[in-house]
Amino acid sequence: LGAMAASSPGFGRSRAQYVKWIAARFAIDAKDTRLIPDLSAAADVIIRAESKALQVPREAIIEDHGKTYARVLRAEGAADKREIHVGLRNNTNAVVLAGLRDGDEVVLP
Repeated sequence: LGAMAASSPGFGRSRAQYVKWIAARFAIDAKDTRLIPDLSAAADVIIRAESKALQVPREAIIEDHGKTYARVLRAEGAADKREIHVGLRNNTNAVVLAGLRDGDEVVLP
């Protein structure tokens, strides 16, 4: 896996700010008849993983003055802003380490 990310070639200037390329070489352990020459591929590089972690969508996270919150729905339909502690994050989800329980419903903006 390459050590440095490069701006994406062939994309507009604004997209080049968040789309990056990293050179990678990998080997395929098993043969699959669907693989033919000149196909493109994508891969997710898993650096660290947690099993059975409570997750919320990244859009549900509110960061304010160095603290992290989520709006949690109450039984009567109103929502409370509750402080949470977040662990691992990816592009779409974040692991909640404390502040939420399984079954809590978070409000998305």
